[in-house]
Amino acid sequence: MDYSKFSDPEFSVKGWVNEALQKGRPAEESVDNYASTLVMQLQMMSLELGNSLEEASATALINIPRSMREVERVRKDALALQLKMVAFAEQLQTIEGETNKSVKMLATLDKVKERMTNTITSLRSVAKLTTLTQQMDSVFAEGDLNNIASSIQSLHHSITSLQHLPEFKDQANQLSRYQDRLEGILRPQLLSAFNRHDTHAALHYLKLFETIGRHEQFMNHYYNCRLVLLKTVWTSYKGPSINLTANSLGVTFAPPPNISELAQTSMLEWLPRFYDEVILMINNELSWTCTVFPTRYHEVIAQLLVSTLTSFTFEFQGRLDTIIHSPSRPQASTEAQDSSLLSRLQSLLKLYSQTYNFGNTISSLLPAETCDASLRASALRVIYAPFRELQRRYPKIEQQVLNFELKAILPPPSHMIETVRSVDDSGPKVFLCGEAAIERCVQFTEGTEVEGLVQSLSDFFTKYALHISSLLKHLRHISGLDDDTTVHSSPTLPHSSFENQDSPVVQGSLRLLKSINGLIHRLIAFDRSLKLQIMVIQDSLFSKSSHQSPPSSTSLLLQDDHAKSKKLYDFIQSLKDVGSKLLTAPVQHFIDLGSVTQSFVFDSMILYIRVRLNALPKMEEWKTQPSSSGFEISSFISPLRYITNIGEHLLTTLPQQLEPFSHDDHQDLRPTNTNKWSSNTITNPNKNNTPTTTNTNNNNNNNISMSDTSNHSISEMSKTEDEDVDNSASNIEDSNIQDSDTSNDVLLDEVEGGTIAHQWIATVAKGTMNLYVQAILKIPFLSAMGAKQLDTDIGYLCNVLSALGVTPDSTLYAIRALITTPLESFSQTLESLDC
Repeated sequence: MDYSKFSDPEFSVKGWVNEALQKGRPAEESVDNYASTLVMQLQMMSLELGNSLEEASATALINIPRSMREVERVRKDALALQLKMVAFAEQLQTIEGETNKSVKMLATLDKVKERMTNTITSLRSVAKLTTLTQQMDSVFAEGDLNNIASSIQSLHHSITSLQHLPEFKDQANQLSRYQDRLEGILRPQLLSAFNRHDTHAALHYLKLFETIGRHEQFMNHYYNCRLVLLKTVWTSYKGPSINLTANSLGVTFAPPPNISELAQTSMLEWLPRFYDEVILMINNELSWTCTVFPTRYHEVIAQLLVSTLTSFTFEFQGRLDTIIHSPSRPQASTEAQDSSLLSRLQSLLKLYSQTYNFGNTISSLLPAETCDASLRASALRVIYAPFRELQRRYPKIEQQVLNFELKAILPPPSHMIETVRSVDDSGPKVFLCGEAAIERCVQFTEGTEVEGLVQSLSDFFTKYALHISSLLKHLRHISGLDDDTTVHSSPTLPHSSFENQDSPVVQGSLRLLKSINGLIHRLIAFDRSLKLQIMVIQDSLFSKSSHQSPPSSTSLLLQDDHAKSKKLYDFIQSLKDVGSKLLTAPVQHFIDLGSVTQSFVFDSMILYIRVRLNALPKMEEWKTQPSSSGFEISSFISPLRYITNIGEHLLTTLPQQLEPFSHDDHQDLRPTNTNKWSSNTITNPNKNNTPTTTNTNNNNNNNISMSDTSNHSISEMSKTEDEDVDNSASNIEDSNIQDSDTSNDVLLDEVEGGTIAHQWIATVAKGTMNLYVQAILKIPFLSAMGAKQLDTDIGYLCNVLSALGVTPDSTLYAIRALITTPLESFSQTLESLDC
């Protein structure tokens, strides 16, 4: 039965009764019986609840007075406590006011006590110091080293406690004298113990030195003792030495006169022996110092290296300077000094290689697990220190070596064939020298001086390019290309006189062009290779070494010179740009040289034609008048010899000269400056130089005047088709005139196509047309027969050009149209040519 619902505010009697009758009644019991049972249970529960309520009420009535009394007592206790707290606060304020005075008094008393204590201690120290000072002589006289050390230690303590008093400052000097006195007594025995590797004696003396506060002096005695052993080996080198005082100030010094190449050889043989002695000493000392200094023997060995090698650094640097700055003979010439510089630099590289191997061996003897990294780095710095100044000056040394090698390589001026052969031979040697310089730089400086090396290589290749340029000027001179007397020579000279000269010149100039372009390609490849090598070196230059691996010579150098490190880093970073170049200046010099060589080839090919056309304006044939008999001018005129010679040169001589290169498809031999050599735009000369004609016969309608064209550009004239140069001029049809730009494009396509021989012949043909037009414009007077002759010559040249597969220039057609036009229709022709 659930009685909890009676306390529910929404209790329903009916609902509770129905639920009780439905859920709690057994099936075999009737409803009346079960209801009677529920009523009885409810009555019993009501009775129990009433009894419990009466008992609780009675108990509450009894406890209420007692609770009231307890509450009152607690209230009184709280009030009493409050009064006590107020009184305590008042008392605390009174005490705080009096405590400040008490604390100040206590502090004063503490100071007084401290001063009295210090005074007592000082008085005792003074008494002890006085006693010890009086007894020191007798203690030394007894000879007991332990007692002497103990007395000095006590004396040191006493002086230390009195050091604030000015009266006892002199006692410190006295203490130092006692320490020096004992050290002087111990020094012979200590050095003997070091030499004998007497561990027991060494430990005993170490304890005595530590007792008197001279541990550092003990270590110095140890280092100096080992230094004496190495000095014997060091002084065994009999090579010369020089004074570095001037060199340290940047002043160039003169080597002593008794230096010989034997000194270099002896240095190369002697230095490994010296390093072997150092390594042997280190190995011996390692096994001994581990018992004397068990906790720090590797640090002692590292400091031993620093101390001993530092004493040799200055003299070692002097010996290296002697090697690199000394000529092989006392009174040697500058050339002889330069010739020995390379061998001396190679000797220096061998010495550095020996030192580098020695440094690696020392690094293995000083493991990172037991030796402090800073001490190990200090030892390696001392090992490489003699080479540092020479490494900084390496670019200048290398530049001197390259200059000497260049002098031996540069081809001397000679005749064409020999000069070209010399240029071919010198090219590979130049790049071998450059590659060797890179190897020396990496070997000696490990890449730290690549920026200076790049400048040296740039100067080296630039000087080579300038020398080749001077050779080219020499070849032009001996070939007659720059000689005015050759150009202005008589056009009646035999054709063979120039042909014999042109053949070796043309072929030699083409071979020279091939060599120059080959040098350009190889220099560009060399530049890329150098850039790649520098990028590879970057990892070793700026990579951080682990704690276990020893620091490299390069990392030590860059750590000591932060400005150089930053400059080198910025330089290498600038090379990451894809378009960056290292040897920009020499590459440009060689490109310019290639362009000049192209012009040399062209000038050598067209020299014969230039000579023939030079005298054309002054030829008498242009002034020829018809005979007085009145016969008509012959319809057939043979071309003059100057134009037939030019035709033979283009058709026969040039192809023969270019025959060795006809099957060579190398792009380096192709002409590239065709627009420069054979421009299609010709500007008219002044009016006074314009060719004019005079009408000598009023009945001759073929006499024409070209003075009206003086203010126009002939290059703007159109061209007409040449059907047959053997026909009369009147048969030329001027209806097929085309634009001159189209003609120029056709010529350019003809030059760019075909074999190398054809391209050069086409280029010379274009230049011939250019020179021919210029020569025609300089003719001062042109008669009717002269015009007919000129038309025939132009037609012959056009036939030659057509045979060569070259389209004649539109300017030639325009000139033919003008000189063959009758006088009465001259104006119409000008208008049709758009002049």
